[in-house]
Amino acid sequence: LGAPTNPTLVEGVLASGGGADVAVGLGPNGTETYVVASAKGTVTYSQDAGASWSPELSVQNATLNAARRVARFADRWVLVSANGGAVQVHSSTDLTSWTQETVASDITTTCGFNARWYGPSSLVEVDAGGVAPTGFFGSSYSAGYLFYESAPQSWACRPVGTKFNDLVTSGGAIIGINDSGIYRSNDGGVSFSQLTGASVPADLPALTTAAVDGDIVWVSGNDGYIAKSTDQGQTFVKLWSGASYSPALSLEPPVFIGGNDSITLTLAGNGGPRIQYTQDAGVTWATLDDLAINQKSWRRGASGTDSMVAVSTTDDVLTLTVASGPVAPGTPTGVAAAAGNTQATVSWSAPGSD
Repeated sequence: LGAPTNPTLVEGVLASGGGADVAVGLGPNGTETYVVASAKGTVTYSQDAGASWSPELSVQNATLNAARRVARFADRWVLVSANGGAVQVHSSTDLTSWTQETVASDITTTCGFNARWYGPSSLVEVDAGGVAPTGFFGSSYSAGYLFYESAPQSWACRPVGTKFNDLVTSGGAIIGINDSGIYRSNDGGVSFSQLTGASVPADLPALTTAAVDGDIVWVSGNDGYIAKSTDQGQTFVKLWSGASYSPALSLEPPVFIGGNDSITLTLAGNGGPRIQYTQDAGVTWATLDDLAINQKSWRRGASGTDSMVAVSTTDDVLTLTVASGPVAPGTPTGVAAAAGNTQATVSWSAPGSD
């Protein structure tokens, strides 16, 4: 991938205000779709890369639960809500009609009152060894819990003893991050083991955000800290922190990470939020400045095929186009060789230019 271009700020997308989360996936018309959930329990979506947005739809009683996470699963869109009470899950296949998959007693039956919280940490889908895909999200009030899809569109809860700030999945494993470090589960979230020793950087701070693309896992935390794994979250190396600047900057944790091995993120720091990106797998970073964007506070982001989208803590949405990087030419065709006395003559048709 190349550098991000065409940053577009759309203000007032959420009439109710307070963006909570954003997801990218295949929409009702078969095109890549952005779905934004608000903190007031509404959903709006765009099927034209953010040029236009649907009217906001209230998925549940906003006075009871606020939308916290939205994601595209293989068979449906899933919305998780919580606001100091029992967690609720809704789903939709057309983004217009939403079905409630849980009621207040479903999830708290197993974990009790402590499973109630103000927001799930994340929402991911795992292909459990060829069986039906299973969804996971973590949440807590005073301890660590994992909510999981025990059967299609049926959710349950179990304590895992660790509160996660974010969860991602890579290669069938679930990677969780929190203030203490990085954890990994190879058994569908039944148990988690913390990465220690040479598997993680020695100066790992409290971690807040994780992102994944295939085998690549990115984590970020306080002071703009960024670490990367290329082996499905088994080992991590440090790439960046606020101390990398000269003079050093005090940065908030990145709130948006997206893209392939070329990552774009938004950092909040001394000079206000900024868009930073790398085109060499995190070795060096560049900044894309935009005054209007810098004046906003961004909460969550997601990446598509060649675009990225983020939602602010108020009522704004940011979209970015990711320019295509150089593409290697194909192989020569029509190769032929004619033997000579002391040398051979080789001919071929050159590949198409990139």
